[in-house]
Amino acid sequence: MRKNLPQLFIISIIVCLLIPTSSLFMVKSLASESSSISQLKIDYSEIVRNINMSRVSEHVKFFSSLGTRATGYPGNRIAAQYIYNQFVSIGLENVTIQEFEVVDCIDHGTNITIPSKNETLELYSIRPNFIVPSTTPPEGISGRLIYVKNAEMEDLDGLDIKGNIALVDWRAGSNWITLYKLGAKAVIFLEPDSEEFVPPLKHNVFSVKSLMTTTFIEDLPLKFPRFYAPKNVGNYLLKNVGEEVLIKSNTYWEKVKTWNIIGFIKGTVYPDQSMMIITYYDSYSDAPRLAPGAQEACSIASLLEIARYFQ
Repeated sequence: MRKNLPQLFIISIIVCLLIPTSSLFMVKSLASESSSISQLKIDYSEIVRNINMSRVSEHVKFFSSLGTRATGYPGNRIAAQYIYNQFVSIGLENVTIQEFEVVDCIDHGTNITIPSKNETLELYSIRPNFIVPSTTPPEGISGRLIYVKNAEMEDLDGLDIKGNIALVDWRAGSNWITLYKLGAKAVIFLEPDSEEFVPPLKHNVFSVKSLMTTTFIEDLPLKFPRFYAPKNVGNYLLKNVGEEVLIKSNTYWEKVKTWNIIGFIKGTVYPDQSMMIITYYDSYSDAPRLAPGAQEACSIASLLEIARYFQ
């Protein structure tokens, strides 16, 4: 409940999926051009004290339960509808959904079969190398399953890489390129323990790239399939190293729909001026079909409760 902070503006609360940079620029422009906005003294600590963290937590749990909120997947649409419903229930004015189309690479299903065990398990396609999807022909790709650990040269000693499918630890990062050069047909990244998701620092500790794995190449159209195996699937595959396997993936670029959700709160002191509070609601991972995004959901969860506070 709002206490001492006056409701000064028409507050345009916009949940923005794909254009946060340009929208944030608009906010900065409005603030710089309006002395009444730029000179305001706002007690942000009061806002924080009055945010219901239990409700924030419930929002995060809902968003992260959708599997993925990446563009083009059902969870993205469900998240957008949830935000719309929340805006309406909070009492925002002129709540609208802006639908638009984008082109994205969508994983419609990926699996690995071990014929000798009559077992088929779910995998997840890794992001494209530039414009080349991580996919297979309709008949799939087959080979013997090998385990290469971190794919360092000492890990590969004595292994027959050419024509086979390599299980590789998450920490291997861009070492998968070595496997491509040695003739592997595909690689499957294994889900690490939670503390291993970020690999050891290799270079400058202040470099963002040194904190990231490199399971795909953003600027080189290298045709080489890469997949991700969750813990239970990875453990099963490790027990079947040496078996012949078949991977099939249906991943391709297509035009998909996504949405911006907009709501308004009319101010009382400066009703002819506006400011925008913006966040994104999608989620990201190297394997877009598996992107629960709990951390990313904190932004949209907080925005919903900020909207409730101002209303």
